[in-house]
Amino acid sequence: VVLDNGTPAGYSYASGSAVSADAVKIGGGMGKIARGGQDTPKDEWTTSGMPCFAEGALYWEQFAGVDTTITRNWEGDYTQDYASRGAWTSMMKSEKGVPFDLSLAFHTDAGITPDDSIVGTLAIYTLLCDKERKYEDGRDRILARTYAKYVQDQVVNDIRSDFEPGWSRRKLWDKSYSECRTTGVPGMILELLSHQNFADMKYGLDPSFRFTVCRAVYKGMLKTLSEFYGCRYTVQPLPVNSFSAVMAGDSVRLSWCSTEDRKEPTAVPSGYVVYTRIDDGVFDKGREVTGSSISMAVTPGHIYSFKVA
Repeated sequence: VVLDNGTPAGYSYASGSAVSADAVKIGGGMGKIARGGQDTPKDEWTTSGMPCFAEGALYWEQFAGVDTTITRNWEGDYTQDYASRGAWTSMMKSEKGVPFDLSLAFHTDAGITPDDSIVGTLAIYTLLCDKERKYEDGRDRILARTYAKYVQDQVVNDIRSDFEPGWSRRKLWDKSYSECRTTGVPGMILELLSHQNFADMKYGLDPSFRFTVCRAVYKGMLKTLSEFYGCRYTVQPLPVNSFSAVMAGDSVRLSWCSTEDRKEPTAVPSGYVVYTRIDDGVFDKGREVTGSSISMAVTPGHIYSFKVA
């Protein structure tokens, strides 16, 4: 990381102006919160030895400085972990002004079947919170059901279309679970599949399956927000395919093909952005291209990298 407050030739900052730099973080690092079991003396507590992303929400919240009214409001780390998630979301929206629209709890824990059949996808929402059926902004909590249904429909339909026609669609549950009850916004729990069940995990570790599922969740959210706000939606086009780079003297011709999304007629690119990196530098801000090819000058003796969005 290089920080440079120099200015281009012939340019000077206005009188009284300032140059400032924020923090830079590279990677999530390892777990930093020392914990111990119920019978472990506090001076013997240790960190998990795991990357931060593999730890529970509770330890991330602690390290981020979340108030103890959230991180120490329940008995035991297990309950603290799942119960604090909704409280964190609600606090960030009401106290910090972060304009959350939705919340999603992504689960893969649904038991096993004795006959190698697929467990499949369950969606959970909560219609009542403290006997109240409205959010603080006055909207009816039935919105959470709409959201859960859109996501579950999209996930199941896309999996059936691309991978397994017999993929099970489980129930759409109204249950009082913390992660979809206490967020202060329309929330849901997605039980995508069962990571204990062989028939589900035949697909669960496939990168293309994971891409399809995550895209389906995104599309379900997008369609939900489209209905909430009464506006049209456009699905992000799929990544390009058949990308090639052919040298011609001191230039290179880049070409590619768009990838059709047969399930989403709105997912059609209107253009592309071609990004360039030279040697170990960073990718530039990109060049807009309307067609599916471009010729670019290159300087011998350097390594060029390109990507097309």
